[in-house]
Amino acid sequence: MKVYRTVPDSFVSNRKLEQKSLRGLEGIYYQAGYSSFVGKIGYHDYNNLSKDIKNEGKYFFLFAEDAIMEANYLISVYHKLNMDTCLVVEYDIPEELILKIIGYGDYSVDIQSLYLIESYVEKGDFGNLIITTNEISIEEKTEILINSLNESLKRILECQSYFDMLDYIEYFGKKLESVIDNKQEIEKVLINSCFYNSFISEERQLIQSPYITGKVVPVNTNFWNSKFQNYDQIADYYQNIGIDCNFSEKQKQCKREILYYLQQDNQDKVKVKELLHQIKH
Repeated sequence: MKVYRTVPDSFVSNRKLEQKSLRGLEGIYYQAGYSSFVGKIGYHDYNNLSKDIKNEGKYFFLFAEDAIMEANYLISVYHKLNMDTCLVVEYDIPEELILKIIGYGDYSVDIQSLYLIESYVEKGDFGNLIITTNEISIEEKTEILINSLNESLKRILECQSYFDMLDYIEYFGKKLESVIDNKQEIEKVLINSCFYNSFISEERQLIQSPYITGKVVPVNTNFWNSKFQNYDQIADYYQNIGIDCNFSEKQKQCKREILYYLQQDNQDKVKVKELLHQIKH
């Protein structure tokens, strides 16, 4: 089952390549084929899943449009990272693992109620190929960073993220179009940065998960506001890059039904499974 996470783009966060204290490396490791873990259980107060969570793991949105619409709020407000562009990453996880710990998060703002369907997948269910970052050679880490920054630069150009473009033009001393896919140019800038030195020495656990699809898409509301007139155009944009984004009334109604059967004290996972089959298959 395709599910989604919202993560920062490390190369467009506060201070970019000058940053020494690293936050939000998940997207970088995801693009290299790893699910990363930092040794903490991510409890959140505003959902009905926490009572079932005993081990470290990751939260997922079951629907791409929920991850996309909440991405900037989660990164900028909840995680307090200042950035124009953040990322939604895709996993394809067996249905039984998604249904194991499932519920909803409360994303209400002021008097407007908003409940979104979520699942929590424990670290032990991501796969058995577990390593630590200090088992990866400096050469491979460098290659991971080069590839990740290259993809970030492409997104910055696509979304016309003005301040990010200015910063990287200053870093490289030239227009970004001439830097894209030029690994030597990217490496020269990277290896002299605080970000690179911190990344090389940072330590965490990684799992080579078979559930990673490799699909990474940008979310930039400034880009949306300049390019799109309505939700249908936003949906078309993500559909065209391979993400099933759906704002239809039929989709909303089915999600409301699923939420009904995910009430905390009386979950009906059989009915939830049946409804998910209708909407996600």
